[in-house]
Amino acid sequence: MYAMDTLPTWVWVMYFAYIIASMVVSFHAIRKKRLIVLSVLHIGFTITTPIIGFVHAIERIEGNELNHLIRGLENFELWSVYVLVGYVYSFVWWILYLFKKKNGNF
Repeated sequence: MYAMDTLPTWVWVMYFAYIIASMVVSFHAIRKKRLIVLSVLHIGFTITTPIIGFVHAIERIEGNELNHLIRGLENFELWSVYVLVGYVYSFVWWILYLFKKKNGNF
């Protein structure tokens, strides 16, 4: 594998830090009995989205993981749609969590 066949190391470090932070904060929300159903769903997406993305990234012929995901979305492949939905859900969950935290509802 060549150096350009994958994303830079700093991207992977940030990605895994995001995954770990998402898991920790979701468990914290459940422990505080806030956003329970949404947090359980968030944990599910946080676990399955990277797994599905990595499994399908293995089959890529050229380019990096992000290029492969974009090509999958262009071809409307089910795995890429699921990964996109997982990322969007996680982003919305974080906005909701931070909004509730800022307003003192947490």
